[in-house]
Amino acid sequence: MQKLTDRSLIHITGVDAENLLQNIVTSDVRQLTPETPLQYGLILGPQGRVLFDFFLSIRGENGYLLDCGTEHKDALIKRLSMYKLRAKVDITPDSEGLHVYATQDGLPDPRSPATIGGRLYTADKLSATDDSSAYVDACVAQGVPLSSAIHTDKDYPADLNLDILGAINWAKGCFIGQETVARMHHKGRVKRRLFIISGKALQVGMPIVNQNENEMGTVRMINTAGTQGLSVLKIDVLEPDARLYTAESVDVEVSKPAYLP
Repeated sequence: MQKLTDRSLIHITGVDAENLLQNIVTSDVRQLTPETPLQYGLILGPQGRVLFDFFLSIRGENGYLLDCGTEHKDALIKRLSMYKLRAKVDITPDSEGLHVYATQDGLPDPRSPATIGGRLYTADKLSATDDSSAYVDACVAQGVPLSSAIHTDKDYPADLNLDILGAINWAKGCFIGQETVARMHHKGRVKRRLFIISGKALQVGMPIVNQNENEMGTVRMINTAGTQGLSVLKIDVLEPDARLYTAESVDVEVSKPAYLP
């Protein structure tokens, strides 16, 4: 069990909480049930680019718990408050002293529960390490990006495979940015995808280039050893004769996450 110290929690409560979230987020809030207690979702900008990613669960009557990256907490509260208008909703940082744990128990992670486990929210101080490297390494190995891998208001959901990882419910109806991402999804206009890369001394932000020294993408996440990472790359990197390198001319191997068709 690992305590995720880079995550923060937001309480969203009130009789209009469900309607507010349903009209904004990419997941279908109305499908949160005891059988599916945790959702992964996004808030997009009007042009369909990712502003925030988060987990959402029910907490009490007319209440939700939103689990987001700590660095985005204040901006997310501000954005939700902007959409609130006159709705009867309270949006507040957690005041219950809750912690976020990555565990094989708890609420199954909807992105890949079989390989990266679940999440637990509790005020109890459990026996857990504050070192989340094993969790990060597992996510990298499975091609599951963390919030830190997203370039805010620049990436489309498909760039990071979030459309395949369950962040978007295509049947729910309208949400902010829906028109653009739906067009990309249904007309096959995706030009970039998140791939698993392997090499030596990988670093976040490092350019990945082809044999003609054209930049194909950058490293978004790495494992503890710096030998495996995630990179958003142009999809033609999978052509049979394609070869990739770091900016230091180190060979990079590219593989598709198992979930990617």
